[in-house]
Amino acid sequence: DQAKAFLDDMRMCSIEPNLYILTAFISTCSRAKDYETALHVFNYMRSCPDTQCQPNKFTYEAMLIAAGNAGSLRDALSIYHDMIDEGIVPDTSTYARMMIVCGLCQDLTMGLQFVDLFAQKHLPRTSFFYHAYIDLYSRCGQLEKAVAILNEVRASTTVDTSHYHYEPIVKLLAERNQWDDVERFLAAWGDVSYSTYLYLIMDCYKRGLYEKVIDFENRMEKAGQRPYSSLVP
Repeated sequence: DQAKAFLDDMRMCSIEPNLYILTAFISTCSRAKDYETALHVFNYMRSCPDTQCQPNKFTYEAMLIAAGNAGSLRDALSIYHDMIDEGIVPDTSTYARMMIVCGLCQDLTMGLQFVDLFAQKHLPRTSFFYHAYIDLYSRCGQLEKAVAILNEVRASTTVDTSHYHYEPIVKLLAERNQWDDVERFLAAWGDVSYSTYLYLIMDCYKRGLYEKVIDFENRMEKAGQRPYSSLVP
């Protein structure tokens, strides 16, 4: 709502939002799971006579995730093919996002098809690609395969392991109530990220696991992190 008000304020000041503002707004709608508004803005951009508003690669990728967050794999595939029809060549980032979309929609078969497409293009396996690969397997409940990809990252000499690679697995383990395994992963990780602790605190709170809430809160404070935003609710 605040983002929409911000756009209205721009127009009242006779400032027309450009490509970058509208793409950022679509990303905001995506995070809020307001796919209808994201699609409305996207269609406006595609039909806009002002070339400064025409969607680019980043706009299309934002729409892919918006469709994924809405659980609409069919729309995501249509947007992906429209992007290609517009002459935009998919790269590592695009394929990684399609893998994430397939994970959000829990379609492992389609996700692995994009992994194969990625391999056929001989594109570099970036940190974001590995995150998407692990996320795909984790969201589809394939724990062993997700861990195998994580181990591939750990052994890599070109990609540094980060919280983006650990978090999807930790979330899957928490959802399965495999807390011993969660602890093993956190111990192996060492420098656990702020966002992971926030997720664990909120997840445990929703399940009534109050001792774990306090435990993770204490761990955050010992690590010099402040858990206030997750403790407010």
